[in-house]
Amino acid sequence: MPSVGNTFQDHVAANPTRLPRTDELYRYEANRNLGDWFSRLLDAITRRDIEACCQLFNERRIRDLIIVDTYSRLSPAIDVRPQYRGTDVVETLERITGIHGTPKTIRLDTPEFISKALELWAWFNGVMMEQS
Repeated sequence: MPSVGNTFQDHVAANPTRLPRTDELYRYEANRNLGDWFSRLLDAITRRDIEACCQLFNERRIRDLIIVDTYSRLSPAIDVRPQYRGTDVVETLERITGIHGTPKTIRLDTPEFISKALELWAWFNGVMMEQS
């Protein structure tokens, strides 16, 4: 299982056309705000850990979308934004299904992501939606 530091390095390396100064700023801010998180494994981090860390350097409320395949424990998307609309959830699902395929079921643990756009996407793609 990769650590946060490995994932961060992959993110920085994913865009080779970015200016070197931007990479320096990313690394500086990540080291300043995340500290010991770079050595933590991704499996060991919970949703509450992420919310607590993000609220330390930004007092505004954030929304995070964490998608986990319950069979393989793979997390194809962890997306954090100041606000999340239903169309944003659909865009993230479209991006993921292009790589990993369409799921048979989606289980939602919070009702805040349920929207007409998500229900329409699920119906169009033949995906069952469950709420836990």
